[in-house]
Amino acid sequence: MKRYMLSLFILSGFYCSGILATDLSDVADKVISSDQRNTGVEVQLSSDANVLQFCIEGVGDLSSQADVFRVFLQTAAALKEQRFDDVALCYENKVQYLLSGDDFNVIGNEFGMQNVAYTVRMFPEKLRLKDGSQAFETHRGGILYVMNKQMSDFHDMNRQWYLSDILQKRKAIEDSKRPTTFAKDEDVF
Repeated sequence: MKRYMLSLFILSGFYCSGILATDLSDVADKVISSDQRNTGVEVQLSSDANVLQFCIEGVGDLSSQADVFRVFLQTAAALKEQRFDDVALCYENKVQYLLSGDDFNVIGNEFGMQNVAYTVRMFPEKLRLKDGSQAFETHRGGILYVMNKQMSDFHDMNRQWYLSDILQKRKAIEDSKRPTTFAKDEDVF
């Protein structure tokens, strides 16, 4: 009987993992389609060894950092019942930051109740680099000083996570469309 129960437990674990892996793309699709403001944000969700990967695949011309972070928050809310050891924030499968699974669950459970400005300000302090070190420092001091530093960290986080790469790609595309030869001045004037 014990052997049967153990086999059933192991099989159910594999079954649940398989469901989670296939459902993650459905979760991403539902989050994007549930709010028209999310339209330009492309994300891919995957799970490997109990680490959720939240990867930005693209950001539309009319989308902003706020749109990307809203998609992240809505994803955390959609997955608040799931448990992960870590959540990897990546751009095109290149991991930039790690967030603990516990922090991800808190964000998901607080979504809709917690002031989003507070979540935005506190978010970078929760992040770690791939080597495990803290990505951004915890600021101390007067409220205006701390809020200014936290918002600066939030913008830096977005730049390092995906924004710089996206802007470089857009510039390269724009530059590739520029003409390489020009008419002589006497032909134009």
